Amino acid sequence: MNTTIFRPATFVETAIHNLTHSLLLGVALVCDPHPLPVRMAGAVISIVAIPLSLVAAGLVLTARGAPINTMTLAGFVIAVGVVVDDAIIDVRTSFGDCA
Repeated sequence: MNTTIFRPATFVETAIHNLTHSLLLGVALVCDPHPLPVRMAGAVISIVAIPLSLVAAGLVLTARGAPINTMTLAGFVIAVGVVVDDAIIDVRTSFGDCA
C-alpha cells in the first residue's frame, strides 16, 4: 500500500506547484504580444498588482504566524482572480471596450 497518498504535505506541495505554474502561465497570457497598445495598460496593471497583492498577503500571514494550508491557498487563488478581474474592469471602463 502506498502511504504517500495519505500524506497531507504532498497535497500542499502539489497545490503550491500548481499555483506557481498557473501564475506563470497567467503572466505569460497577460503579456501576450498580440494585444493592442491600449490593452497593454491592463497587462501592466495585472503584472504589478498580482505579485504585489500576493507578497502583501504573504507578509501579513508571516507576521501573524498563520500556516500555509489548503484554505490559505484557496484564498490566494480567489484573491488573484479578484485582482485580475478588477484590473480588467478598470481598463475597460478607462479606455473603452476594444473587443
